[in-house]
Amino acid sequence: MNETPPGSRHEAHLSDYWHVIVRRRYVVALCAAAVLAGAAIVTFRTTPIYRASATVLIERIDPNIMKFQEVMTFDPSYLSYQDYYQTQYRLLESRAVAQRVVRELRLASDPVFLVKKDPGILSRLWTGLTASLRRRPGGGDPNDPQAPYVDAVLGGLRVEPVKNSHLVSVGFVSPSPELAAKIANGVSEAFIDFGMETRVGTSENAGDFLTEQIATLRTDVADLEHRLQQYGESKEIIPTSGETNTTVTALEDLQRSYSAAQADRAEKEGAWTALRTTPDSAVTQVIQSTLIEKLTSETASLERDQAEMARRFKPEWPALERLTSKLEQSRKRLDEETSLMATSARKSAEGAYRAALERERNLQGMLDSQKHVAMKLSVDSIEYTNLRNEVTKKRETLNELLKRQSEITLSSHLKDTRQSNTRVIDPATIPRDPYRPNKKVNLMLGLMTGLALGAGLAFAIEYLDNTVKSAEEIRRYTGYAAIGIIPEHTASGPRPMRKGAPLPEMNADLVTHEDPRSQLAEAYKELRTATLLASPDQPPRTILVTSCLPQEGKSQTSLNLGIALAQAGKRVLLVDADLRRPRLHKALGVDNERGISTYLSGNSPVKPLIRTTGVPGLDVLTSGPIPPNPSELLGSRNFLALVQEFAESGGYDHLIFDSPPLLSVADPIVVATVLDGTILVVQSGQTPRDALMRGAGKLHQANVKVLGAVLNSVTDGDRSYYYRSRYRYEPEGANEEPRADTGV
Repeated sequence: MNETPPGSRHEAHLSDYWHVIVRRRYVVALCAAAVLAGAAIVTFRTTPIYRASATVLIERIDPNIMKFQEVMTFDPSYLSYQDYYQTQYRLLESRAVAQRVVRELRLASDPVFLVKKDPGILSRLWTGLTASLRRRPGGGDPNDPQAPYVDAVLGGLRVEPVKNSHLVSVGFVSPSPELAAKIANGVSEAFIDFGMETRVGTSENAGDFLTEQIATLRTDVADLEHRLQQYGESKEIIPTSGETNTTVTALEDLQRSYSAAQADRAEKEGAWTALRTTPDSAVTQVIQSTLIEKLTSETASLERDQAEMARRFKPEWPALERLTSKLEQSRKRLDEETSLMATSARKSAEGAYRAALERERNLQGMLDSQKHVAMKLSVDSIEYTNLRNEVTKKRETLNELLKRQSEITLSSHLKDTRQSNTRVIDPATIPRDPYRPNKKVNLMLGLMTGLALGAGLAFAIEYLDNTVKSAEEIRRYTGYAAIGIIPEHTASGPRPMRKGAPLPEMNADLVTHEDPRSQLAEAYKELRTATLLASPDQPPRTILVTSCLPQEGKSQTSLNLGIALAQAGKRVLLVDADLRRPRLHKALGVDNERGISTYLSGNSPVKPLIRTTGVPGLDVLTSGPIPPNPSELLGSRNFLALVQEFAESGGYDHLIFDSPPLLSVADPIVVATVLDGTILVVQSGQTPRDALMRGAGKLHQANVKVLGAVLNSVTDGDRSYYYRSRYRYEPEGANEEPRADTGV
């Protein structure tokens, strides 16, 4: 068999954790039941608490009864928006509002509010904790007789803003549903009254202040207007309705005209300067002249004709001479007209420049004169302008204060109308169902908490459990493949019927024979198949079955493997090589007076010692009397001769040896060295990992050929058995007689 290195890394999968939960399901169930029971006891013993809530609308701006702003204005920024609403929430939870509620509802003398009911220790701790968290630092005056009632109101008050709205839920929790609704509505009304009184009180204080300021401003405005009139008369300043006077306006007009004249003069000067250096033919007037264009066209036509005739005739030809003379006259006239037009254009540009220069000089003189006038007027009007501006500002302030005084007077009258930016949308009603405890939620949380604790405890137990529980662990710690996975045998449960009568209780040692279609028998048949295919050359004939520790099922495995091989048509001899605590003779119901120890000690040939069993094809050689020296007998030449004799004779296809545990005695190693292969039995959930590794180490040191390991007593929760347990034979199959299994 292929072996992997012991201790190879194993990657955990989600299914591994699930199988841990399934395997430790009783621990999980016990924890869940305990926590659920505790949650149920606490829930049903707790005094029910009721909660009543009123919905309040809080807007940043009061209703627009008046077309002006209130004394307290609002900043439209987002941060101010958040600060405003956080302030309103804190005001709802303030001691001032709570004191108003206690006073207006007369809670100090309310018999319901004074009842002290014992809600249980957990409820008292929870109420005290929430009350202390919600109460503002500093508390009230310890000498105030109403302080305990205020603290009680604050302790039961619940202020919760409604998300994405201007609404806020004002709730109160109490053992009395009527009291909860009463106080929730009382807090809402007290908060509205508190806000109204705050705004109206601020407006009244502002009105008194404005009356004093208006009287002072009226006196100041009268004095400033008298001074302004006297100064204007002394400086001969004519008041105007605009911001500037005529002198400044004239100066600005002259400045604009002078700037335009400068630009015009510069343009004319540039044009004249350019014409003086420009050739006559390049002057714009010459280029655009129709006469020049006509003369140029005629000259060009004569040049073409003259050139054409000069190619055919001699210069002395009369017609050519006449054409040449006409061409020269045309050129002369073109030059004269071009010169006249260019000269005329230069004179015209020079005249325009001279006129623009003269206009600029005149405007400069007028501008300088107007500047002197404006500077003199500016010096005189500075004080006048200052006085006039001061009068204007004082009068504007006076008018604004008069307007605000009128507005505040009207705003004060709104106190009796109770018009506010805060109002109750839905008053609190008497609750019918308790708010706390929520039985469904508490029980669900108890169940979930119990399951979580159970799962944690299951994983803790699994972590502390160092036993082998899966085929993957066998390969990881020994390097041996698991060639068989045997489910746990349970005697309880319904038995299948055979011809109307129940079958007798199944014996796990002979289950493959007594109930060949059972799940356990099928597992041993799979072990048979894996054993026959374990050797690459030929099926192993001599096989040792051993384990690391006692009580791991090696004898049961030997018996059922032998039965499974016999059912496949093989001749099998079971040899009980456990000369210390033999068990095969008990399972098969034969005597053990003589056996292999009798042969090894030289007291009898081997063949008379072989017994037949009730299983066709299966014989047994029991251990015989227990000798004082088992290891020496198993290591003797007689034992080696026994193995060779049966291997060479061919009387049996397979010899299966049952041996003691590996870690108890040296017998298994002595026997294994002379056999074809060894099967190591590991009991799931019982064999420690270190014992398994020590047993595998002994086999490796002795250079024993190991066919593989058998994981025994696998439960439904083990991953190795999970897929096998999902398929079972129907019970009616037990009504038929078992047929011989001849397959491998």
